[in-house]
Amino acid sequence: MLFIKGILNFNPDYLKRLLLQRQAIFLIHLQRNPHRNLND
Repeated sequence: MLFIKGILNFNPDYLKRLLLQRQAIFLIHLQRNPHRNLND
């Protein structure tokens, strides 16, 4: 947890971009496979 806080304090913009990128990939994945289990 402290490590994550350190990353946030170090470079929040990078982390935000990374999270947005992951979210975008996840949404695209859902659009391509709408019937797949979310736990997969």
